[in-house]
Amino acid sequence: MGRKGACEPVPGAARHLERRAAGGARGFRLPRAKAKVNTAEARSPAARDRQRLEGEMSSSESHDEAVELDDDSESTDRQPDEMDSPGSSASGAAAEEVQSDAPLGACALDYRDEEELSDSPASSSQSGGTHQMDLSSIFQILEDSAVGLLKDELKRSERYLSEDHPTASEPHAEDDKDSVLDDEEGVEDSAAAREGVRMITLNILRAMGQHDLADRLEKNELQMACQRIARCRLKKKFQSEFDGKSTKENVMPLSKIYTELHLSEDRPRGVSDDLGSWIDPSSLDPVTKGSALKCCDFFKSSPWKSGQIRTVMTKGVSGVGKTVTVQKFVLDWTERAENQDVHLIFDLPFRELNLLNDREWSLMELLQHFLPAIKMFESIDFSSYNILLIFDGLDECQLPLSFQSNENWSDAAKPTSLDVLLTNLIKGSLLPSAFVWITSRPTAAARVPLEHVDRMTEILGFDDQQKEEFFTKRFSDADMTKRVIRHVGSLRSLQIMCHVPFFCWISAAVFEKLPGEMEGEELPRTLTQMYTHFLIRHVFPGGADQKQSGLMELHKAVVLKVGRLAFQHLQRASVVFSEDDLIECGIDSRDSPLCYDVCRKIIQEEAGVGEEKLYSFLHPSIQEYLAALYVFLLDKERCVLTDVNSVDAKNTVCDLLKNAVDQAVRSERGHLDLYLRFLLGLFMDSGRTPFDGSQMQMESNESYIEQTVQCVKNKLKEKVSPERAISLFHCLAELGDSSLVEEVQLYLNSGDLSAGSLSPGQWSTLVVVLLISGTKLDVFDLKKFLRSEECLLRLLPVLRVSTTALLNGCELSEESCTALASAISCSDNCLRELDVTHNDLQDAGVKLLSAGLSNQHCKLNTLRLSGCRVTAGGCAALASALRSNPSHLRELHLSCNLLGDTGAVRLSDLLQDPRCMLEKLWLMSCGLTGEGFASLASALRSNPSHLKELRLSHNPLGLTGVSLLAGILENPACKLEKLELSLCGVTEEGCAALASALGSNPSYLRELDLSYNHLGDSGVKVLSALLQDPKFKLEKLRILPQLTNCATS
Repeated sequence: MGRKGACEPVPGAARHLERRAAGGARGFRLPRAKAKVNTAEARSPAARDRQRLEGEMSSSESHDEAVELDDDSESTDRQPDEMDSPGSSASGAAAEEVQSDAPLGACALDYRDEEELSDSPASSSQSGGTHQMDLSSIFQILEDSAVGLLKDELKRSERYLSEDHPTASEPHAEDDKDSVLDDEEGVEDSAAAREGVRMITLNILRAMGQHDLADRLEKNELQMACQRIARCRLKKKFQSEFDGKSTKENVMPLSKIYTELHLSEDRPRGVSDDLGSWIDPSSLDPVTKGSALKCCDFFKSSPWKSGQIRTVMTKGVSGVGKTVTVQKFVLDWTERAENQDVHLIFDLPFRELNLLNDREWSLMELLQHFLPAIKMFESIDFSSYNILLIFDGLDECQLPLSFQSNENWSDAAKPTSLDVLLTNLIKGSLLPSAFVWITSRPTAAARVPLEHVDRMTEILGFDDQQKEEFFTKRFSDADMTKRVIRHVGSLRSLQIMCHVPFFCWISAAVFEKLPGEMEGEELPRTLTQMYTHFLIRHVFPGGADQKQSGLMELHKAVVLKVGRLAFQHLQRASVVFSEDDLIECGIDSRDSPLCYDVCRKIIQEEAGVGEEKLYSFLHPSIQEYLAALYVFLLDKERCVLTDVNSVDAKNTVCDLLKNAVDQAVRSERGHLDLYLRFLLGLFMDSGRTPFDGSQMQMESNESYIEQTVQCVKNKLKEKVSPERAISLFHCLAELGDSSLVEEVQLYLNSGDLSAGSLSPGQWSTLVVVLLISGTKLDVFDLKKFLRSEECLLRLLPVLRVSTTALLNGCELSEESCTALASAISCSDNCLRELDVTHNDLQDAGVKLLSAGLSNQHCKLNTLRLSGCRVTAGGCAALASALRSNPSHLRELHLSCNLLGDTGAVRLSDLLQDPRCMLEKLWLMSCGLTGEGFASLASALRSNPSHLKELRLSHNPLGLTGVSLLAGILENPACKLEKLELSLCGVTEEGCAALASALGSNPSYLRELDLSYNHLGDSGVKVLSALLQDPKFKLEKLRILPQLTNCATS
């Protein structure tokens, strides 16, 4: 392709891009009538820009009309030259329209008065009086309208010239009218009339000698016209989205099908944030809530960085909604709903930039390529604009992006290589005033050095409510929506994976084919199975019924053709292909109608270079699945993996999978990660897929799976990045490895990581891996992952599906208690045992935790709160919560807290409740005296039948407390089996009281600890005799060592 000057016409490539992306400028037209201007005016750059703009728009519109006429007809005989011909019928129609749309002041006006007009031949057929009355009314209305229009335009012009008015207009009532008219048929009439008024204004200003004001006004008007063209084109490009129903022709307004996504901001290392405010522990989804970041706030100040935010990177896994988020952001801008501090947006997707790497570009040429309207201006000072450059799909970029070796470049007018241009735009050497937004899959995000990124954000996907909203919008049948939501909620793996919007889309396409048979159908449970069902039910004619038909071999042939196309371009990290590529792979509608029918459901047309048609799959993940399916179906002689080209007939499945793992790990872009997961999943499901499996030499399933698992584990032992490690964890999950949780724990405890080393998105993905792995998660021991509060909050969804949570000694604070309270109070939580001993929770934390304990959905059997610095206040909140929900808790540990006698009184309220089923109570070292124990004793006497274990050691109970305890033990309803009174100040008298009580009720107590007391010889003898008496059930008696100087009460 040759070099293009700054003011040359738009080349065929750009025209094709514009026609595909925005349909030209048909929804927004500038006046095309020509006005006479004086010589000075004609010489001004702004005037020449306006004349050029008018001529270009007239030509562009006639061209677009011709294009649309050509698109509507099915004839392919018409040539591009005919469509662009000035003498075409569309151009002729446009010329006629120009004459009828001549604006006020742009043509000769008839100044005859009403009498002269009434004498004209045209009026002779009208009655005199009636005609005069009607004409007067008409001209009165005309005068009022003209004056109103003049006033409005003068106010608008004054705004444009005001000192505080930006170069490109921010939202205003009159401007909003323009945005509405941009899409209406009457826009030309209105614009032409306004143009006439502006012409009058400009002429008067110049007649007054205000040439500077006139030039500024004209320049600003042209810049506003440029902005309106940009809005119009981008709106046409992004206002609709494929909704996934059957064919690509089914598109819906994006505003109707868009569902809000959760975004978060990565914190710089070493900076903590308020995790508890955005974690949603009541949901199994690894999606954060609360302080989720909004796109419109991306370029506002960040608490982690001082100064202006210029460059934002947004990461997200495949299908999580990065491109749709960009579309919604731009659409909101075009509709003036959000982001109005941005004056111009340039959408520069990497998949289109890849096609432009065959020549050098200047910055102006590149921007003109994506927005041809700006080339009507001789010079534009972009530094006076708030410009946003959006680079979508960094993971699809085929340019080297050599930030280190590329030269610094700051000349916007001088051409250079596209790679130099892009790297300097991103790092700010070129057009430093512009804002830059880049989207990427997580692995490829590292291609832009962190020093050039001011804010790192991540899209985390849907939560449960947003999933329901998505399915509700997707299905028109309410019953179908309910069935799908119910089914997704019934399978943990689907519930988790549906946090990715595109997986929801795939699921909807599959479930749509299953009305009425969903309940009894064996439905997909894994990522790979869902895509396989999508291919069979949604893409191939006949759905699942074809399993029994003779068409499967034909369908397999189609899959191999499309899969070959997908695989070859995946190996090149390319997502765009040409018609020649289709033909090379045997895809030709004339030869195979079935192949054509399949392709139209999964392949879409892309913008191309020149007049060449280019295509891509509906989504990169579909390409990755088809590439994996292609390899899975290959015969051994046709193995095409790069690293096994030389492998002979002895090549095995294990060799193939090992090489696939090696390839994926070495990929810097991460474009083979999902392909690898699909490939492993297909081999795991071998024999259960509707197509025949690979004909390569097959070992037993157990053998090659075991070897592949070991290969993945060996890769994990190497120093790999978190993104690469998470990808390998996904592989272990696909392979059904039972040691997955242990591998994750080993990785997190390797010493190379801290909780802050992983981004929110990485934590979310890690949660997904753990939850869908199928590995039993009975015991969640935080110390085996990372001993930190952040790790707990990130892994709360995993904790919720565990039965036991061991969080002891993990440096938790009250912040964790809010999240834990929510986790134990959700309806489907599995937790039955919670151990938070030796964490500095204090009363504030216990009060927060109590909110969950009081909830009827809390089913905790065991709660350990020892050593948490709880006082009487916290104990009161705890007792009150447990009284609200007393029927489940069986074991309560409160040792080593400063409860005191007041706390004992509060606890007594719980113990005396008949609904209290507490069986074990630990109150060691709680500062209890005889006074406090009196309350406990009273409560236990009124409800003695459930408590089986009581530990009161290291409390100075004295004779009073022991005597009260003896009264409880002699009650026949007392079922106490274990009693600990070590270091409680028990004397000989207390010992005698205990022995007497046990003699009255000898059948239950099994263990008794009276060590570190002053029992005396007589006390020891009395208790020792109890062991010899057959009517006593006492099995363990600990009375040594004894104290020699024990204080008595």
